[in-house]
Amino acid sequence: MGAAALRRPAIGPWTAIVVFILLWMTVMTVGTALRDFVVPNPPLGSPQDNIAFRLATSLPLSWIALGLTLLLARWRGQRPTDLGWRKPGSLWGWLAAFAVTAYLIWGSFRSPYCRGICFIDPHAWLTDWLPFRTLTAIAVGLTAGFCEEITFRGFVMTQARDGGAPVAVQIVLSGLLFGLAHLGIAGLSGHFDPVAAISVVASTTVFGAVFAAIYVLGRRSLTHVILAHGLFAFVTEPWLLLWTLKPH
Repeated sequence: MGAAALRRPAIGPWTAIVVFILLWMTVMTVGTALRDFVVPNPPLGSPQDNIAFRLATSLPLSWIALGLTLLLARWRGQRPTDLGWRKPGSLWGWLAAFAVTAYLIWGSFRSPYCRGICFIDPHAWLTDWLPFRTLTAIAVGLTAGFCEEITFRGFVMTQARDGGAPVAVQIVLSGLLFGLAHLGIAGLSGHFDPVAAISVVASTTVFGAVFAAIYVLGRRSLTHVILAHGLFAFVTEPWLLLWTLKPH
């Protein structure tokens, strides 16, 4: 009886998506406001200091939001396995995840063919194993892989599917919400840049839509996208965040 009651939805799928959006907005807004209130003028002497401070005060918010999202899924009568956690995937899903991740990582390294969007110096990537680099890579890799994929792929796309949305709409919705969730990167320097905001949202929307397609191709298994997204972040950070602080 208890298990049956757990799986009886308390709210509808589209209501769950709206509540999910409000939850993420509230956690990020309140968390950022609280940080700025407690530490209004942090002593940031370098871009590395800036990034370390921002990550230390923002990544925990993503884990809080993940916990609330899983609670929301429970109200929908769903467990993590219903979202794709530890669900067997497909060969095509693995191939797509590997190909996309390899392409994104390859395009991140500076080379004679770089057209201004490459942000990793191969020499620095091979030689820099200082705590800032390793801790940032691990922290962002784990957070991006688990928090963002379970929520924006697993949760959002499952609710949209249950609400009757076609696969194409699920992919677009997942990508768009993922892109909007990264709007705060435009204020990484401490000053919001509207031009940077458009660029960040556009690029992360495409990124999110691509990973949403991989999620579908992998039979809605989260394993492919968690590992692929986490690997991409682990390889490219903190270089990507440092690159966003530079004028372009």
